[in-house]
Amino acid sequence: MSGFNPLSFNGTDASICLLLQGQQLHAMENHTIHLAGRIDQIVRDYFAVNRKVDIELAKNLMPLFIMKGIFAKDHRAGKPIRDFIRLLDENDALHLIPYCKVIRKAKNRNWYFERASGN
Repeated sequence: MSGFNPLSFNGTDASICLLLQGQQLHAMENHTIHLAGRIDQIVRDYFAVNRKVDIELAKNLMPLFIMKGIFAKDHRAGKPIRDFIRLLDENDALHLIPYCKVIRKAKNRNWYFERASGN
């Protein structure tokens, strides 16, 4: 994945570095699954606190992800979270963050977090 900085992940392991060098994963690595779970919990908590918000651009939650130690810093308007979600998408693992929604366009994708129905 071009432009992705593996150092932006807190506690990056070699498996993510290999993945980001263009290798395909047949099964998600434990670190990636754990990180997705942490992101899911942060998004769940965000919607619990912000009851009037039903949908939010993924990049808008970057300050929260940085504060919680998911990413070290933001650059290029949420690129770290967008790249991580793209990694999940390319490995058919978006289900790890149920709040994540994508709008696919011809050249790019727009990533959102959407409140779960009934919450």
